[in-house]
Amino acid sequence: MQTTTVFGPDSQQAYCPNCGKNVMTYAEPKTNLITWLICLFTGFWCILCCDCTKDVDHRCPICATYLGAYRR
Repeated sequence: MQTTTVFGPDSQQAYCPNCGKNVMTYAEPKTNLITWLICLFTGFWCILCCDCTKDVDHRCPICATYLGAYRR
């Protein structure tokens, strides 16, 4: 039986199938289309430095295996 983990915007506890361990994920913000559109239409380029509009990829801190993502 496989469980599905729902990822949020912050690091969280998850199981890494590659390592076989429960780990605290490494949350890596990624610029997305929404971030670029906000910059383009508002002129606020400082949004690129802010993580509040970015998607977040969750990876294992041990082996860097992709575990899932949080999409805004």
